[in-house]
Amino acid sequence: MATRIADLSRRRGTGRLVGRDEQLTALTALLDPDPPALIAFLHGIAGIGKTALLRAFTLEAEERGARVVDLDCRTIEPTERGFLQALGDRMERASEDELVVVTLDNYEVFRLLDTWLRQEFVPNLPDAARVVFSGREPPVAAWLTTPELDRLVRIVPLGALADN
Repeated sequence: MATRIADLSRRRGTGRLVGRDEQLTALTALLDPDPPALIAFLHGIAGIGKTALLRAFTLEAEERGARVVDLDCRTIEPTERGFLQALGDRMERASEDELVVVTLDNYEVFRLLDTWLRQEFVPNLPDAARVVFSGREPPVAAWLTTPELDRLVRIVPLGALADN
C-alpha cells in the first residue's frame, strides 16, 4: 500500500506521501459500495499534511471513477448562495448513480456555514454523494449527535508522524 500511495503522490505532483496509510485508508473507505460513513472530517494542525492527504484521496477517487469537486473554503463566500454557486461552477450535472465526492479544504474558515451544511445540505445529498471536510479543528459536536447523521460521520485526525 505504501508504494501505491507514493505512486499516487508522484503522479499528482505532490511529492511523496509518507506515513499516512491509515488515514488514506479511512478516507478511501468512503468510496466503497457499502461505506462505513458518507462524510469524513479530516483535521489537524496547520502544515501537518491535510491538503496532501486530501489530494491523494481525490486521485484515488478519480481513479475509481468518481466525480471529484475540490473546493477551497478560503475562496468561497461563506453563505448558502456563495457555496452553492461555487459548487455549481465546478460541477456538471451528475447522473443519479454516479459517485460524487465533494472536498472542502480549509474548512475552519467556513464555520459560519456549518449549521446549514449539517442541517440542510448534507441530509439532502443523494446516496451516491460523499463529503470530506478538511480543516484545523474537529467537527462541532452536533455532527456526531444529530440523529439523522447517526453513523454517517467519520473523524480522521491527522497527527504527527510516528518516529521510526
